[in-house]
Formats: sequence, C-alpha cells, structure tokens
Amino acid sequence: MQDLEISRFIKIIKNKLYSDYRGMYKEAGGALPFPFITPGSQQYSDVLWDWDSWLSNVALRQILLELGDKGEEEYAEKYEKGCVLNFLTWGGKDG
Repeated sequence: MQDLEISRFIKIIKNKLYSDYRGMYKEAGGALPFPFITPGSQQYSDVLWDWDSWLSNVALRQILLELGDKGEEEYAEKYEKGCVLNFLTWGGKDG
C-alpha cells in the first residue's frame, strides 16, 4: 500500500475510535456494583471481562491522550476504578 492510502485508513480508523469510545463505558447494574469498561460497545453491555477490560483501557487511554481533553480523562477514572472494584468484589480466596 502506498503511504497516502495508509494515511487515509489511519484517519478513518481514528475518527471511528474518537466517536465511539464512550460506548465502552458501562454503568453499574445487576451483579456488578460499580461502573466498568468493556472491550466493545454493544456486544458486551453487561459483562465484565477483566483482562480484556484492562487491555481496552490501555487503548482508551491512548485515545484520550490523543484527544487531549482533561475532562474526558477524569471522566474515565470512575470506570477504570470500577473494573478493579468489581473484580475485587467477586474475587475469592481461590483466585
């Protein structure tokens, strides 16, 4: 692929990520008492995926860094913390 075509696809992907990342935020409900992050928008609406949520958060932080909006970074914190708190809520002595 030529550089120009690659640049065009990068722009398309980034625009989609920038417009859709808030879909990864899920509110507390059911068995999950804290808000949390999912690896996708609609497909994972009520399921906490511990490792996937962590890796999704790595990507989310990159998006937020590129957007450069401190308010959005602060907004994400309750969902990041919620992932850990939900995990600790359901973690038993056996792991």
